[in-house]
Amino acid sequence: MKPSQARGYILEYVVLKLLKEAGYVKVKPGHIRGRGAEHQIDAYGVLSIPTAFIYPIRLLSEAKFYKDPIELEIIRNFVGVIKDISENYFVNPSHKRNSLRFTDAGCIFSASPFDDSAQEYAWAHNIFLMSFSEIDSMKPIIDTIKLIVQYPGIVAILNDDGDNKQKRIIKIFEKIRKSITKADYPTLVVGILDNIYPVILVGKKGWINLIEPPEKKDVLEVIKDYRQDFPDPRLQNLNNKDHLYHIFHITIQKQPVEFNIPNFVAKKIFERIRRKKKIIAELQIPFIDKNQGKSVRRIITLDVKIPN
Repeated sequence: MKPSQARGYILEYVVLKLLKEAGYVKVKPGHIRGRGAEHQIDAYGVLSIPTAFIYPIRLLSEAKFYKDPIELEIIRNFVGVIKDISENYFVNPSHKRNSLRFTDAGCIFSASPFDDSAQEYAWAHNIFLMSFSEIDSMKPIIDTIKLIVQYPGIVAILNDDGDNKQKRIIKIFEKIRKSITKADYPTLVVGILDNIYPVILVGKKGWINLIEPPEKKDVLEVIKDYRQDFPDPRLQNLNNKDHLYHIFHITIQKQPVEFNIPNFVAKKIFERIRRKKKIIAELQIPFIDKNQGKSVRRIITLDVKIPN
């Protein structure tokens, strides 16, 4: 096993755990049997928010922790995995194995960005890309994973021939992560940008719980502080217009939040944004309103505006 695989395992584990804490997914352990093979997706999520007219949404995810941008081959392989899993079901509900049906959604989490060919192929095959590159609130996690993979116990696992390496690596990670970093892990919230593309909003721990929900309408006004565009570092011309991704920094009721958009997706959305006058984008996020005496789940729209 390569160190990059170990880093990917830990990143996937941490991200799904944070999404579970936010109430977005119910994380399930275990491999998933496809039509032609069993696939090593050791943690997958079933969305907690039910949606009418479709089967429960199952989030099938992988995580990559490379130094360089993710290329087309990774996405192409993942598309094959999703297709194989989605085609393995039984119509007869009494069948013990794979009797439940899901609407499978594929997502790749990455510590690095995705190159243009990977973005284009993922868009065509409905695979969602979530890069945490240059997201300030995610740096404690990224730095922690880099250090932990160098820990002697994990290095020994990488070099031995034993089984269940992923579970053993995660077990060590849970034991030593608190002693390596004192920084609080962030809170992740999944939103939908302009009713098109899911994005992960990253902020300080508990930021979503500090938001006061609107009383009359499910709409909150949000200020866009600034946007960072990141060009492909492999290109010699640093002034090129071919960006890998765009990071938006916004403020929601004094809470600073960041989210990332792949460049290919941005091209599809920005033209719509330019037609708007004051509102440059809309974000829909799940929100648990605890002011109602009990947990009431709402969908709130964030109108992202340019500051005066």
